[in-house]
Amino acid sequence: MEGLKEDFILSNDTLKSQGIDVNNQLSQLAAGPPAADEDPFDLVREKLNEMVVAAGDNGFDSGYLDSLREIVFEYEDVFRIDLLADPPAKVEPLRIAVMPNLLEHVRGVILQHRVHSLVDTFAY
Repeated sequence: MEGLKEDFILSNDTLKSQGIDVNNQLSQLAAGPPAADEDPFDLVREKLNEMVVAAGDNGFDSGYLDSLREIVFEYEDVFRIDLLADPPAKVEPLRIAVMPNLLEHVRGVILQHRVHSLVDTFAY
């Protein structure tokens, strides 16, 4: 090798491990810029509306359909069509506290359920 080379080649796997997907970037570049008046949530809203209608068609109480639609569209920003490399959510980490006698409680519930199932099985 003659002289020092300032450039070096990285493999696609190395780039992907660093969060750089060249193929995805090239496909986005080939697709061209998005339309200026295009709302990214239009497709999400359309799919959410289809899901609410499907819930009604599959037996969801029609009296609650409007409430369901309001709740779903109130939180439309949490739904995605495609999972991308979005930045992490800025929320407080969830902290949980385990009940002092949790293990005994769980054992009691399991034992109670087992006894009831045995009684139901062998009751004539």
